[in-house]
This record gives sequence, structure tokens and C-alpha cells, in this order.
Amino acid sequence: MVDTILSFHRKFGYVVIVLNALAGLYALAAWRWKQLRGRWVWISTIVAEAAILVQIVAGTIVVATHKELAKQNGIRFHMFYGFVAFLT
Repeated sequence: MVDTILSFHRKFGYVVIVLNALAGLYALAAWRWKQLRGRWVWISTIVAEAAILVQIVAGTIVVATHKELAKQNGIRFHMFYGFVAFLT
């Protein structure tokens, strides 16, 4: 079960990156062209942020199950940047 979640976490990371890039590009376009502003800017942002939250939950499940992973320095930075991405 945890291996499945870890595999999902690894693959879904790319989805998160693409969704956030698209939301950012749409927000930039909406900043430039007023007719793009409105509901869709918020919808794209919420979808991108929800994807980050799903990614964080999956990563948290993996680390909580494999506590020895949390002790590795690389994983600590990975977790830190995941939470910073969500907060920002």
C-alpha cells in the first residue's frame, strides 16, 4: 500500500508542477488582459493548490509509515520545500 502511495507521490509531482505552471501563466495573462480576469483565475489557482495539498498528504503518509526516511537530510529539505510551496 505504501509503495503505491510513494509511486503516486513521485508521478503526481509532475502533475503538480504542470498545474501550477498553467495557473501561473493564466494569472500572468489575466494581469495583462483584463477580459481574462475573474472566476477562472481563482478556479485554476484553487485546483493547483489542491494538487499541492494532495501531494503533501501523500508524502506525509509515506514519511509517517517509513520513519527512517524522515531522518535523512535530503528528505528533510524535500518536506520543507513541499510545505513552503503550499504556504506560498
